[in-house]
Amino acid sequence: MQALKEAPADMQCRDKLLFQCKVVEPETTAKDVTSEMFSKEAGHPAEETRLKVMYVTPPQPPSPVQEGTEEGSSPRASVSDNGNASEAFVDMLRSLLVPLFSNAASSTDDHGITLPQYQVFINFRGDELRNSFVGFLVKAMRLEKINVFTDEVELRGTNLNYLFRRIEESRVAVAIFSERYTESCWCLDELVKMKEQMEQGKLVVVPVFYRLNATACKRFMGAFGDNLRNLEWEYRSEPERIQKWKEALSSVFSNIGLTSDIRSNESKFVDSIVEEVKKVLIKIGTEEREL
Repeated sequence: MQALKEAPADMQCRDKLLFQCKVVEPETTAKDVTSEMFSKEAGHPAEETRLKVMYVTPPQPPSPVQEGTEEGSSPRASVSDNGNASEAFVDMLRSLLVPLFSNAASSTDDHGITLPQYQVFINFRGDELRNSFVGFLVKAMRLEKINVFTDEVELRGTNLNYLFRRIEESRVAVAIFSERYTESCWCLDELVKMKEQMEQGKLVVVPVFYRLNATACKRFMGAFGDNLRNLEWEYRSEPERIQKWKEALSSVFSNIGLTSDIRSNESKFVDSIVEEVKKVLIKIGTEEREL
């Protein structure tokens, strides 16, 4: 059986959780399995990784599952005659995964405040901001232990449904409006999905106006409005889609947002967004506990 791993790629090595499962041959010791599995994971030394090795006995006749770790004893292990793990393997896997992810349900920031680990989705014009402002914002959020999602690599050719699912999994979204935002039908389609989730009470959307005048945006003035009109012309054969874009923009614009201009201190602006997101997360967590 191939190893199962769960380790967010964006996390630093010392924070990684490497979870590997393996069904091994008879007479294999825990030490042998540990050595083999870590030899394939350069850069993940044992002391920085948690490892569980599972030992599954043949399903006929039934027998209890034994468990060993790299620090524990070295029981012998076996597999079923047809090479498949018994149902006990699934039970063991469930018993290990549930506590791991339950313990990760919340985190505590540097001020001792517990932040619910709801996913935060960032909607932005990638070509314009990915390697600058948004990159700084994502880093700042992760330093504050906020569970943030962003498509850090342009997903060219990828079905937009992938990002729609990520929006559905999120409880907070940050919509970063920039001058070139309305050049992108991708950004606007995401915004339509965010509006749908917001109307169902499943998502809180925080609008951010990056180096823009919020009032001008709401009136579709300047480059922001010009780019939208150009996109409308390009997609003039899809009037319903265009109407949904405009409705989504108007809906999100009605929320209280954060604004910066070319004279703003970007570091302080990033901090203000992070603090606003933290407030929203704490409010959501409080409301759900009171239900």
